[in-house]
Amino acid sequence: MKSCISPALTVLLLAGSALAASYHVSDSIVGPAFYDVFDVQAIEDPTHGRVNYVDRSTAQNQNLTYAAGDTFIMRADFTKTLDPAGPGRDSVRMKSRKAYTTHVAVFDVRHMPQGCGTWPAVWTTNEASWPNGGEIDILEGINDLTPNSLTLHTGPGCTMPAWRPQTGTATRLDCNSAVNGNTGCGVMLNAEQSYGPGFNAAGGGWYAMERTPNFIKIWFWSRNDQSVPADVRNGNDNVNTDSWGTPSALFPNDSCDIQQHFNDHNIIINLTFCGDWAGSAYPPSCPSNCVDHVNNNPADFENAFFDFASLRVYELQAAAVQGPRVNHPECIPNIAKIIAAFRAASLPVIHIRHHSKDPSSPFHPRNCPEGVAAEPDAAERPGEPVLIKSVNSSFIGTGLEAHLRARGITTVMLVVVGLTTGHCVSTTGRMAGNLEWAVYLPRDATNVDVWEDACAGCAGGTERVRRADGA
Repeated sequence: MKSCISPALTVLLLAGSALAASYHVSDSIVGPAFYDVFDVQAIEDPTHGRVNYVDRSTAQNQNLTYAAGDTFIMRADFTKTLDPAGPGRDSVRMKSRKAYTTHVAVFDVRHMPQGCGTWPAVWTTNEASWPNGGEIDILEGINDLTPNSLTLHTGPGCTMPAWRPQTGTATRLDCNSAVNGNTGCGVMLNAEQSYGPGFNAAGGGWYAMERTPNFIKIWFWSRNDQSVPADVRNGNDNVNTDSWGTPSALFPNDSCDIQQHFNDHNIIINLTFCGDWAGSAYPPSCPSNCVDHVNNNPADFENAFFDFASLRVYELQAAAVQGPRVNHPECIPNIAKIIAAFRAASLPVIHIRHHSKDPSSPFHPRNCPEGVAAEPDAAERPGEPVLIKSVNSSFIGTGLEAHLRARGITTVMLVVVGLTTGHCVSTTGRMAGNLEWAVYLPRDATNVDVWEDACAGCAGGTERVRRADGA
């Protein structure tokens, strides 16, 4: 403990139980089950595309939808030349009957629409309250332009940090649909096979989205990616998102109240043409202009179809359950060692508890008290302050900064330990660094293999990642 004993150190203990959320399948949608879960919508296209959305009967009669076994096909017409004065190209728009809040959705997609003029999308929203109820774009693009971008659209007051642990690249940070031409806050993937012809040539892949009150995460795995989690590849009844690795995109609630900006969402799958985006950004590499191309070249849309192997939606079980969520079991006794050393040296120890506002969360204090309880070895002693937070960062809504500064703890070092390294620990460390504290993350007193990511935004960067014994 030699490196931890200094009058200039304070330990912030983001303590919590090793209990974790258990996601269990609530909707397993395969083949014909898509018809039971989704409505086929014959509506005017809200994005003003050169499209004619048909009803279910028409879609089935024209083979624009087809279901058998583990296959569900959803496509556009590729046989008719269109009258320029008539309706657009027949296509399909589907909306889930059920709406979701906290959940995980895993889309196993073998093929997606491709071709100049196409604008396919897999997304979630609350149409009645858009944009203030939020929108999450999981798989969306235009004109075969790669790679895919994962994007949020909201009302005002939702922004994203420039840095966060994700494999994709942030494009814009303001999610407000009223600015930047409604581009939203996007994350561009780094794989050409994430969209369009490259996606199809690889046999498709999996898109997965996890939404909680604290964050929205999206992952993409190509079909032959060796890192596809077994519970995703096998379509298990239970999934453990903590084992899925760094997400392709992370949208934390550091400066965006997820519960405020995202209402209950329906899942929407649609294929339109041209319109507000695909038409305005029609590239010179594509023939003619967008509308003329869609009108006069039906055969070019033979590959404009989705082939879904499955869609599985997972929701929280009624309570938290003991699960294999602690990647480093030694972190709990090592946290206890650090606390004991600080107490022996009369150094400050501050406990921070997470109490979710979401009644379905495993960290809701009334509905799941075991989920917010501290590990016994990390419990507070009389006189040690306990602060309550409801978002990732320990500095938001807790008075922590004022508490530290009132005690003369200003620019000295903080040691941050805890179980949820990829969420609360990393966010607290980054914000502490922004507030000009030097931050240490003891390598073996935190959880999950994301130390370097978690500390990249801290003052001093990854050089401050240490073991609890000082190594």
